[in-house]
Amino acid sequence: MAMASAMDTAPPVGVLLCAVFWILVGTDVLLLFSTSGSASVFGSIYLLFGLFFVLIGWGLLQLQNWARISGMVFSVLGILYSIPGFLTMMEDIWYGFSLSYALLRLGLPFLLIIMIWYFVRQKSLFRRNQPLENPV
Repeated sequence: MAMASAMDTAPPVGVLLCAVFWILVGTDVLLLFSTSGSASVFGSIYLLFGLFFVLIGWGLLQLQNWARISGMVFSVLGILYSIPGFLTMMEDIWYGFSLSYALLRLGLPFLLIIMIWYFVRQKSLFRRNQPLENPV
């Protein structure tokens, strides 16, 4: 049997970008954990979510299907979480928040929508319960 080269198993650029996104989000949440105090309930929640987001990024780099599904689920939750931001965005601009802040509030949900679209279209890239290879 021929050994798979590193190029055969390297994730496509789109998957790599999604993985970097989730690793950065996880790192940001872990930074919130470090500033909130690890003894608090919120600190524990930040720790769990931060570690899980980093794990999603790692799973995407490994082309794991569970990471693709988890990324889509948390993307949907992120979009739903941003809806109140849409409702108050014009008020924020009116009362002095910058336009760039409003564009960030708009940009993140669109990025998450693009990520969901990409994961749905590239479903075949991800591994599903593949049996371990027999080295015989």
